[in-house]
Amino acid sequence: MATDGVETPAHCGSSRHFAPALRIRSVAPQNERKSQRLFAMAMLIGDFSLNSLLDEEAMGAAPQLVLIAIVLSVCHSTCSYHPRLSAYKLVFEVPLTPLEEEKIQEVRELVLDTGDNGSITLKYLVSLLGRLTERYVQLEENSKVQGVLIDNLKTLETVAKKISELKSKEINKMQDELLECSKTQEKSQMQEVEIENCKILLTQKTNILTRLEVQLNACNNTLVANEELIKILQLKNTESTTTTEPTSHPENGVTLKTDIKDLFQSQQSGCAALGNFTGVKSIEVPTMGEVNVYCNSLLAGPGWIVIQRRENGKTNFIRKWMEYREGFGNITGEFFIGLQTLHQLTKSEHYELHIQLEDFEGEQRFAHYDRFEVDEEDSGYALVSLGKYTGNAGDALTHNLHAKFSTYDEDNLEKCAARKEGAWWYGDKCGFSNLNGIYSVGDQIYDYDGVGVFWNTAEWHDNTYSLKTVHMLIRPKLN
Repeated sequence: MATDGVETPAHCGSSRHFAPALRIRSVAPQNERKSQRLFAMAMLIGDFSLNSLLDEEAMGAAPQLVLIAIVLSVCHSTCSYHPRLSAYKLVFEVPLTPLEEEKIQEVRELVLDTGDNGSITLKYLVSLLGRLTERYVQLEENSKVQGVLIDNLKTLETVAKKISELKSKEINKMQDELLECSKTQEKSQMQEVEIENCKILLTQKTNILTRLEVQLNACNNTLVANEELIKILQLKNTESTTTTEPTSHPENGVTLKTDIKDLFQSQQSGCAALGNFTGVKSIEVPTMGEVNVYCNSLLAGPGWIVIQRRENGKTNFIRKWMEYREGFGNITGEFFIGLQTLHQLTKSEHYELHIQLEDFEGEQRFAHYDRFEVDEEDSGYALVSLGKYTGNAGDALTHNLHAKFSTYDEDNLEKCAARKEGAWWYGDKCGFSNLNGIYSVGDQIYDYDGVGVFWNTAEWHDNTYSLKTVHMLIRPKLN
């Protein structure tokens, strides 16, 4: 087949594949014929080299029409026959940017508008095609990178989803653990409360048991005394039977009852002779005559004489020596019985001392000494005997044994009365107790560190805690 006098090779296919190139424009006859001839020659040569065709030196100043015809007339058969042209075809199949479209249009316009003497070099066209090829390669590489990025993004999304699932599981697990810990803590707190309640109950039971033991001892003492009386009565009755004939004399019964009463009273003195009586009573004190005392049978059993009481702070216990010697205060409220009375009572017979203490939480404890004695005034009313300690408050007094009594105006040891703002039998370094110190109210129990009403022991409170109530009691020891 021939187009405008140029034969088309059979293997190149129909002339329609070349029509676009040959219809580009009408050029000068001599140029058109030369171009067609060159193109026909290229098509007829089956193994021609595109490089030689595009070589500017080989072509010389060939018109641009030839190269543009080759590029823009890429047909399927020709492109498959010539791989170099196939690459150019691929370049033009890639979607072009507006800038690239503009450049191609410029080339077309150059081809259409070039006159006889105008030309664009093959070198420029080859350069332009090279840049387009590079653009294609770049787009292909970008496409690969984009694919990798998409894959990475999908991987990240998968990982993020797994992390979110793990996070949700961990949060649920932590919430379950926290709930379990909360339940365990609540259970532990309940157990602690139960333990504390048991401790309080145990302390209360212990206090009750201790009081019962004290009362039992008192009853035993009374029983022993009664047995002694029975023995004496039996002895007297035997003597009466052997020395006199049994006669009916009503007055003998009266005399016998009187003897029993006198004998019983001779065995007991003070509040002990009054049994379970509680209240104010006048008793006989050696060398002092009748003295009003307060008997208490409620705290530790029957027969106790109260010698000191602290309960509300209404009575000032920072007193001079003479006031402590004679005694002061309200006998039914806060008071001190007096050092001289204590000396006369405790030297006449063996006395035991019971100290009942209570804190502001309502807990009660006691300290018991089975041989209490206070010396005379010339010795400073020294604490000459305490005997054996029993109780649950701890022993805060034995350390003060043999100490002289001190007041702020008669301070017998290390100025303790002034330092502790009280009056007491202060031992070495002022000792561990101060039951005549400054009284505090409930919300100020720690405001009187070392100067309050304290009983400092390892078993209970120390000297920073000021107690609520104090009862000091004495009674004759029967055995």
